[in-house]
Amino acid sequence: MNQYLEERIKQLESLFERLSINGLYLSSRSSAKHFADFHGSSSLILLFEGERYFFTDPRYSLQVQHLENLFNVKIVSGSISGFIKDKFKKGIIGLEGDAVTLNQYNTLVDEFKKINFVNVSDSLNLLFSIKDSENIFRIKEAIKIAESAYKSILESDFSGVSEKEAEAKLVYFLRHFGSTEEPFNPIVTAGSRSADIHGSASSNIIKPGENILYDFGAVFKGLCCDVTRNIKYFENDEYFKVHEIIELAVNSAEKLIKPGIKTAEIDKAVREVFREYEFENYFNHSTGHGFGYEVHQIPRISIKSDEILRTGQTITIEPGIYLPGKFGIRIENNYLITDNGFEKLTNF
Repeated sequence: MNQYLEERIKQLESLFERLSINGLYLSSRSSAKHFADFHGSSSLILLFEGERYFFTDPRYSLQVQHLENLFNVKIVSGSISGFIKDKFKKGIIGLEGDAVTLNQYNTLVDEFKKINFVNVSDSLNLLFSIKDSENIFRIKEAIKIAESAYKSILESDFSGVSEKEAEAKLVYFLRHFGSTEEPFNPIVTAGSRSADIHGSASSNIIKPGENILYDFGAVFKGLCCDVTRNIKYFENDEYFKVHEIIELAVNSAEKLIKPGIKTAEIDKAVREVFREYEFENYFNHSTGHGFGYEVHQIPRISIKSDEILRTGQTITIEPGIYLPGKFGIRIENNYLITDNGFEKLTNF
């Protein structure tokens, strides 16, 4: 039996008393990955007091054998509403408001009139955000993959090829070194297009000497990383000045990273650096975010957030400056929050 899964499920079951609920109906892929280490597209976890059930369809019958000591595994092809009615007559069931559509919610309410469904997404998102040793190991492996891919990029010559071709080469390297998928579509933009904060690769040819912005990630056994790196092939005083200012902003943020700090304070520190050098109007996104099974998790590193950092969370810090018509630069690193501060995970 996977002990880390048992510990996670016990954390989940502790929500019964804390939230005054009688059961849990978990349909998101994040829940399947976190509580069952299941990566297929069809799953449902049902927990009642003293009972655990995992449902999937026949396509995944071989992929759930590791769960037989953790759940009562059910391979089904149709509706399970009759099963739920037999097991649970009335009470309160928690579900994931982030994952259940309005139509699905209305169907549940209509079918189970004596059950009160409540949203437990906030509690689940907090569980997802705090990583155990297995999570951390997998994230570090994902970062090793990203580093190997990026080093291969640095050894490549992209002059005369399109952004799309450069993106395809990046994806090839990520898969070659072990990423099972991309946590998001990579951003590969060159020259003035790198000022487009979330631009996508185009058919534009990368000209000799243009800067290239790479925002990419890797996935290892469900856990991801998220990094941004910049390549500059020729001397440009303005470019390197801006890069140095962003490095100052990163350093300012790092000085604050520790458990208990308000994430808004980190965002504020970054903006103060940019304000000092009169670039505050060219930074138009939040400073960072949590990541794990999903590339965007809590906490949000934003001036608008009231969250605090907690030991075990993994976050990005990603300040950037984007000058329309010229270039954009973003430096994005990954961090693990520790009892005494942080461990920087991206060291390339």
